[in-house]
Order: sequence, then structure tokens, then C-alpha cells
Amino acid sequence: MLATYGRREWIGAACIAAPLAAYALVGDRLLIAGLIVATWLLVAAFFRDPKRDVPSGPGLFVSPADGRVTHVERLKDTEYGTLLGTDEVIRLSIFLSVANVHINRSPCALVVRDVIYRKGRFGNAASPRSAERNEANMILCQASDEHGGIPLIVRQVAGLIARRIVCVSGPGARLGRGDKFGMIKFGSRTELFLPADAGVEMAVSVGERVRAGSSIVARQTERPMST
Repeated sequence: MLATYGRREWIGAACIAAPLAAYALVGDRLLIAGLIVATWLLVAAFFRDPKRDVPSGPGLFVSPADGRVTHVERLKDTEYGTLLGTDEVIRLSIFLSVANVHINRSPCALVVRDVIYRKGRFGNAASPRSAERNEANMILCQASDEHGGIPLIVRQVAGLIARRIVCVSGPGARLGRGDKFGMIKFGSRTELFLPADAGVEMAVSVGERVRAGSSIVARQTERPMST
């Protein structure tokens, strides 16, 4: 299954590849035809959208993206803490290579409160500096009563090849755990910010591979009362 978010790219690539491959076949250039088809398949693979089994259970947060965990850390006195109304936040950062599935999914049941887009560079998303310098989309959310209504942020960061961030969920949208809300086209970074005082224990560490919607990245052991 291919993501509808990438319909323009993979259909456009098919419209170019099909006549070129046909022309190569007519000229008995089988190798060239094979290379053209293989190139189209690689483009289409960037937009694959596999089914995911979303875990059930109280207080779970699942990964918002596929990829490799690059940061699990506590940060004090940042803009993210200001937005979440706390002095300290927990940051989970995931790097997506061009080989990863690029669909973003909701870490828990939540309501989108605001979406803040920021222009920026298109540096290598594997670099720590990219998180602050690159084009980004910050989604401010409020978790469901299951999580005590805590605030959280999911942040989509463009990369060296990724030149378009897609977010189809605007303010007021309600998402369940593991629901799709967008993608970052080609290599990129996705981050999750949680209040450090929300009773959350991280379930992953740096270097681990995670899958959007199915990998448990955090558990809330103490759930505050919803406000």
C-alpha cells in the first residue's frame, strides 16, 4: 500500500517511467528498461504505508516515526517547556533514513491544539544541529484523559533530501494512538516532547530502532488528574 500523501510523486514518476521503459523495450534495451522500472520502484518505496499493529494498554506512548533513536534526554528552560507549561521536558528524537517508512503516527490518543510551522534550512537530519536549524512543523497536543490530559509536542523536521513536510491534522483534530497524521518526504527527523513531571518513564534508548505506531517508547506510571 502506498501513502496518499505521496500520490503526486509516485504517479508522476510512473508517468515518466512508463513511456521511457516502453521505448527501451521497443529498442530491445532490456537492461535500460529494467533500470527505469527499478528506479520507479525505489521512488514508490519511499511512500509505502504498511499496516501496523498498535499496542493496547493504559499509559502507553508509541513511536511517532520509524527510524533510529538518536536522543533520549531531559532539557531545561527551552521553548518546548514554555509551550508545555513546565520547566523540564523529556525529548525523544528519531532519525529517519531514506530507507525508512516516512509516515508519522500519533503517540497516544490526543487532541491537536495548534500547529506551528517554521521555515529553515535543509541540512543533514542526522546532525543534532538540524533539529534547531532545519525547516520544522511543531504540533502542540493535549493527551486524552487516559494520560491525565497532559500537553505534548510532536515535531516534524525536514532533512537534506526531505523538502516537504505533510501534516493533515489541524487544530481540533482528534487522533487515536497510532493514527496517521502526515509524513516527511524522504530522510528526516521526528521528535516527541513530554513534560518531565508527568510521571513518564522512557522505554527506549539511543541506538534502538523503532516503528511508528507499534513500538512502545514510553509508559506513564503516574497519571495526573485531567485539567
